[in-house]
Amino acid sequence: MPDERKWRLSTGKVVEDALYEFGLKCTEELLSHSFVLDPDDTSYVDENIFTIAELNEIRTHKKHNLPTMPENFLNYLMKYAKSTIHELRGVLQEPINPDGTFAREIHHDFDWLQLAMHSL
Repeated sequence: MPDERKWRLSTGKVVEDALYEFGLKCTEELLSHSFVLDPDDTSYVDENIFTIAELNEIRTHKKHNLPTMPENFLNYLMKYAKSTIHELRGVLQEPINPDGTFAREIHHDFDWLQLAMHSL
């Protein structure tokens, strides 16, 4: 990777270089081998790859907050909080919209959730 494309922290440490060096020392496959960085992984501090301050900088860099889940989708999700497979199958057989209509623009996420629950 060209140096100009690498991420340099305020301490001067280059993230990609640190991950590469860490990957060379590892004896098992880790996320860092794919340049995936989990700032909550304590092994980075334990192995002196990053300091806690550097991990905090990584964690907060261009941080995006999760969007708020719409109330109607949350209510639909909670329909699947059942104790038995029998109860869950009952919910899966119910139509997404009580009147039986389906509009992709409105019900797409609900349909996805129903499919995901069915797949589980």
